[in-house]
Amino acid sequence: MSSKGLFATLAQPRIFGWLLFALAATQSWWYALYGFGGSDEGQILVSASRILRGAVFYQDIDAYPFPGSNYLLALAMAIFGEHMTVARSLAGMVYVGIVVTLYFTSLRLLDEKRAAIFGVSLLGCKMLAWPAYTSYFYWDVSLLAASVAALLLLGLLDPKITRAGSSERARLLGMGAATGFAFISKQSIGIYLGMAITAVLVLRHIAEPRDAKNEDADEPSGLRAIVAPFGPLILGFSAVVVPMLLYFAAKGLLGQMIYSGLIRPFTDYADTSGISFSKPLRWWEFGELQGKKLFFYYPVVYWRVLSKQLIPGSPEAFTTYWAIGEVFIRWVYTSLPLIFGAAAFICARSGSKLSDRTNLRFVAVTLIAAAITASAFPRADFTHIIGIYSIVLLLMFACLGRLAGLDGESTSKTRFYRKFELAVATVFALTFFGFSYAHHTAMTTHIVLPTADLMVLPQDGYYASVVKYVRDEIPEDTPFFIYGHEAHYYFLTQRFSSWKFSQLYPGQDGGDDGQALTDMLKKAPPKVIIQGFLNFPGLPNLQNYTPILNDYLRANYELDERVFERYPPVTGGHPSPYWIQMKRLKTSDALQ
Repeated sequence: MSSKGLFATLAQPRIFGWLLFALAATQSWWYALYGFGGSDEGQILVSASRILRGAVFYQDIDAYPFPGSNYLLALAMAIFGEHMTVARSLAGMVYVGIVVTLYFTSLRLLDEKRAAIFGVSLLGCKMLAWPAYTSYFYWDVSLLAASVAALLLLGLLDPKITRAGSSERARLLGMGAATGFAFISKQSIGIYLGMAITAVLVLRHIAEPRDAKNEDADEPSGLRAIVAPFGPLILGFSAVVVPMLLYFAAKGLLGQMIYSGLIRPFTDYADTSGISFSKPLRWWEFGELQGKKLFFYYPVVYWRVLSKQLIPGSPEAFTTYWAIGEVFIRWVYTSLPLIFGAAAFICARSGSKLSDRTNLRFVAVTLIAAAITASAFPRADFTHIIGIYSIVLLLMFACLGRLAGLDGESTSKTRFYRKFELAVATVFALTFFGFSYAHHTAMTTHIVLPTADLMVLPQDGYYASVVKYVRDEIPEDTPFFIYGHEAHYYFLTQRFSSWKFSQLYPGQDGGDDGQALTDMLKKAPPKVIIQGFLNFPGLPNLQNYTPILNDYLRANYELDERVFERYPPVTGGHPSPYWIQMKRLKTSDALQ
């Protein structure tokens, strides 16, 4: 069989869908037990653990996003055990769901071969996005729900799939439920997605006036025709959201839920967003986005491989690697306005032809991509940008297909472009597989803890020491506190704070210079605390917005310098105090 015939055979949806599922599942299995996902992974793990212990959101625990994904993880842990492997397995299923759902969505916009190329490209996104799609994050859960809604919406706009009647109502119900789950997992995605779907349904009505032959049919007309689709849509949305509202109303927490989920994230969260989106767009400043201090603009794996020199090379070679990385990240950031600019041009050109469902489907995916992209801001670090890029990538493929005429009849031109796209997607995936392989093979330290079993870099071997120290020093169900954002230590040690937030981002510190936190610690001072990284990029320095708490801790806790002598790391040396300090309560008669 020729290569052309082989690709055409493999690209058939009934074959490629299963192939993509198998590849994505294999990726998830390969990634699952490697590395810690950081403080955001820790936050959701802590919330799930505390829910299992009877804690209630908005009463005992809190976070910026709505808690749907937290309760989903708690349910999984209640069934399979309170262990990081459960969270990683759930994250793997979410990733596979995103990849497969977006692939089948792409079939409503692209021909089979280009949809297969898009699917290959999605596999590269996982390697770029690590630890996202590997660690369990609420935004990935919400993205999966939004992807399902997009698939149902584009199917609704495809007359070959959906006919008026029960089939349409079922899709609208499912679309509403998917939007509802996106909303209760990350409210910004749910809100913007709902607005996009509403706009598309209204455009569909405007573009397709009733056929004269159906004037006497028993169908809604006028305003009723506009609002008719929203009945099943709202019903599906309510089926997911109303139980959450009733649950918190029964607990007397509905007002707090509304404030915490719909007001505070849009006011307090801005203080966590000090990373500029425009800086990577300024190509004339090339050379300023290289080096270890700018890791928030890089794929985590790429940055680690270079900063820790996990691949061989001379100093000159690493200079080249950093330059290539800067070109890549500038391209990723710059591609967003370019892709949406191209999409806006195509939409404007097609504005008078929306009765053609092909044009309407393009408008729909443009609005959904814009909605999901808007949800990533105001933070503009690479993790947030790449987290939404899978849907933007679909829009990019759709734009190229429209502008270059790649999804029509097979010609020498379309065959050339398909081969070119396939080559680029393959090189892209293989290149980042190489960096991921270098990163994975460098994780040679095996850490086994009560709630985690992971391979980590040798210099991270101290995690086990920290966990053992805290568990030995602090009995279960007694106070523990982390001065920093490293929530994962709460989960790894199974020692918790009574403070609602497991991280101390702006807005999560009490908003009173740390007075409430100080009062909490005075009432029940922990025997030991962890001081983490206080000056995280893009955030104000923690000491600056919690001065009262900082002064209290300095006065009443002292560095325990013998921790890593008593609990030597399994590999690597002692961690830098810049990253972590173990502090013990001073043996004085009275706290200051």
